[in-house]
Amino acid sequence: MPTYESLVFKDEGDGAAIDWHQDAVHPRTHRIFNVDVYLDASRAGEGALRVAPGSHLAPVDVCQLQEEYGWDAPGVIQVELEPGDVLVHDVMVVHGSEAVTGNRLRRTIYYEFRAAEQIADEGPWDAEWVDRRLRLLPVALGEHERANPDAPQFSWNVAPGLAPVMGDDHDEELRIAHLVHSPGSYCSAGSVPFAATT
Repeated sequence: MPTYESLVFKDEGDGAAIDWHQDAVHPRTHRIFNVDVYLDASRAGEGALRVAPGSHLAPVDVCQLQEEYGWDAPGVIQVELEPGDVLVHDVMVVHGSEAVTGNRLRRTIYYEFRAAEQIADEGPWDAEWVDRRLRLLPVALGEHERANPDAPQFSWNVAPGLAPVMGDDHDEELRIAHLVHSPGSYCSAGSVPFAATT
């Protein structure tokens, strides 16, 4: 089910750093992943995403990683992407991008997905929130079918106990706030190491 969506801008000529981090640290009983849609080119030397392959398997002390290696930790790769490219990554993979000047505009849309069963077992949201978020899917599927009537349609095989009861007002179905968040692993003021939270 969709859990988060966001749009990140790196303005032209002002590419602020996004330090090493893990988006959401969790016990890994289920997969949690992001779908990143790049609206602009992302190039090495212009703040392209850096990724530490294999780092998704356990919590990482990202402050130590940053202090010891900066942006050049062993095995790190830079991911270059074209407008319209889609990157799918585990939320626990360590990633970030260094500060640069003179970069071109880069906009990226992020969508996070989790199993409803994982949320029921581990939180951080309740059953009412899960139901509200699941109502987004029939709205999206209906909109896709309306815009693409001749294209093959996605068959959503939702578990009977999770199938949402839809209202008539689709605009209302799209309004749902995030009141709690999953902890991530970041090296910034106020960050709490994962070990201290478990």
